[in-house]
Amino acid sequence: MPRRPAKLPVGNDGKQLSLYGVGKALRYQMLERIEFVDSPNPLVAGLLLDWANMELLAGTVESADVLYDAALRYGSLERRIITLRKAEVAKAYKMPAPNTRANPVLCELCAPSANDQATPLQPNSR
Repeated sequence: MPRRPAKLPVGNDGKQLSLYGVGKALRYQMLERIEFVDSPNPLVAGLLLDWANMELLAGTVESADVLYDAALRYGSLERRIITLRKAEVAKAYKMPAPNTRANPVLCELCAPSANDQATPLQPNSR
């Protein structure tokens, strides 16, 4: 399982980013690049792997699973780590679904916190 960093990076405004903020920036970068970059590409593979790890940390295992496969398609050299992480995903698929009505699950990547600016993610049009 990936480990969550003790402290997330600081953004351009000097404030510490949330997992949502990092995820939003990563998604934006990927939407900007992926349609123009053929595989294999180590930079894109690394970004996809980082994105998959964040999704797994946030509990969105379905997204993590797809992104790990994409990282491999783009030539990630981290096959052993991805295989281990996909095994974690497979275990999660076998677990009973949580009762989200009784205990709502908050996804840090899915919704901004009070400290995040809730601006929509839109890649540049070309």
